[in-house]
Amino acid sequence: MNPKSFASRLKRSLSTYGMAGAIVRAVWDVLSPYEATLRRWRDHRGATRLHGEPKGRDIGIAVLAGYKPALWPLTLARIRRFAPANAEVCVTTAGKHVPELAALCEQNGWTYLTTAANKTGLALNKVIEAHPAATRWFKLDEDIFVAEGFFEDMIAGYDALMREGSYRPGYCSPMLNVNGISYAGFLERLDATTAYHEAFGELRQAAGAVHAHYDPKAAEWLWRQTLPLDEVAQRIRGGSGGALQHARLIGTRFSIGAIYFERNFWEEIGGFSSTWRQGILGVDETGLCEGCMLTSRPMFYLTNVLAGHFSFYPQEKAMMALIPEFATIDPATFGPGARAIP
Repeated sequence: MNPKSFASRLKRSLSTYGMAGAIVRAVWDVLSPYEATLRRWRDHRGATRLHGEPKGRDIGIAVLAGYKPALWPLTLARIRRFAPANAEVCVTTAGKHVPELAALCEQNGWTYLTTAANKTGLALNKVIEAHPAATRWFKLDEDIFVAEGFFEDMIAGYDALMREGSYRPGYCSPMLNVNGISYAGFLERLDATTAYHEAFGELRQAAGAVHAHYDPKAAEWLWRQTLPLDEVAQRIRGGSGGALQHARLIGTRFSIGAIYFERNFWEEIGGFSSTWRQGILGVDETGLCEGCMLTSRPMFYLTNVLAGHFSFYPQEKAMMALIPEFATIDPATFGPGARAIP
């Protein structure tokens, strides 16, 4: 930067922001040319432990887990049951090492990667870097319930969008039941829109501040429409129309509990975002949504692919208490969970 220009900006900053603000802005002016390098250092550098050997498969399934052990017998078992034979599953935990997960991954022939820093974006980037042969990736949270055909139908929907050519998607999501955006499509597919509106007085779509995102009663209501999961998922899967008819463009921030994308998109946006501090949630999500917008590679969800999202944090305690009842309604989905809760 030109010295005179820098001095002029510093003078304006002093008068506008005071000494502390001017110092911060001056430091940023000096570092801004190196922003991309600093971000890559932040998002890709960190101590890791990898258990197991990558198998060199084309499809990767990264599972963020480590903090909801009551759900592992339910959700991870479904991944094991329905994952394609040519997929590489890697469970990852940010900020700690969980021996139970390491043992489970060894038993299933999966890899297990942990990062010393509690940064989910870093953990996801390390998983992808550790599996260089995988060009297609699923990212799943530990509270996502998949069903038969989930992985194959997600790939088919994404590929159909690519072939059609109007957009190059950044990622595709399934239609999640407990989600502030895709719950609307879920209600439509079940012809339950009017009933939900009568119960909760809204149908607004947003990644937060809607009942589907924070209200335990809404999560319970949506799950009661979802069970039995395998039956409902197959009914939705068998609906009329091709893959393109089931793709819905997402125009807001979206919760990325379950997504499918290609490695070249991950490379294009510089990977998942993180922060300099640890334990800050949602940064990987906002960075990914921003990356989709900035690269004109938008987000879609597929209304012919159903996945269950157990809950958001404000709903979790109430939902955990419902597992024994849900186990009687749908033992194939929730049966083992009732025994897993301490």
